[in-house]
Amino acid sequence: SLGDTECALKSISLNPNELVINLGTGSQVANYSNCFSFIPSGRMFLMFSKFFNSLGKNFFEDLEQVTISDLIHSTLKCDLNVFQQSHKFKSGGNIIGILEDYFTYNNLLSSILKSYINQYKEYIDVYKPTKVYLIGGIPKNLPLIQSYLKHLYPKIIFDSNNTKYADTHLGLINYIKEYEHINNRG
Repeated sequence: SLGDTECALKSISLNPNELVINLGTGSQVANYSNCFSFIPSGRMFLMFSKFFNSLGKNFFEDLEQVTISDLIHSTLKCDLNVFQQSHKFKSGGNIIGILEDYFTYNNLLSSILKSYINQYKEYIDVYKPTKVYLIGGIPKNLPLIQSYLKHLYPKIIFDSNNTKYADTHLGLINYIKEYEHINNRG
C-alpha cells in the first residue's frame, strides 16, 4: 500500500547531492539513500492552534503574519517534541528562555516557527545538499519557511511545489507511470 509519505516523496526525483523535506501532518527528511521520520510538524502545530484558539487567537492566521525579521529576532527555544512518537521525545516539549521583557505573543509565535524550521538545520548541515525540495502542505501555506531557509543558506537552492496540486497526488501519478512502464515492457 502507498501512504501519504511515500507518495509525497515520489513526487520528485532526488539526485545524490539533494535533500527533500516533507512538511505535512508528520515530517520526514530524505536524501538519496536515507529517510528520517517522526519530526514534529503539522500535528504539533495543531496542538498549539488548539491552545491559542482557546485564548481567542487564530494561531494559523497569526503565523502567516510572522516576518523574517521576527524569526531572526525571536529569543525563545522551543522543544517541539510534544508527542511520544516524535524522534527526539524525552518527556514532552518545553520553552526555554522566558524573560519578563521578551515574553510576548509575537515572540512566542515567532520562536515556535523558528524552532520548527531550525529542526531541519541538522540535516542540511550534515548532508550539505546543493538543492533542497520543500514538499507538503505546510510550505505552501507558510512560504516564509522557504524564505527563512534561503536566508540561512544563501548558497543552497530551495525549491517547492508551486502548483495547485498536492505533492502526494503528483507522486501517485509518478507511481502509476512507473507501474505502466513496468507492465508494458513486452
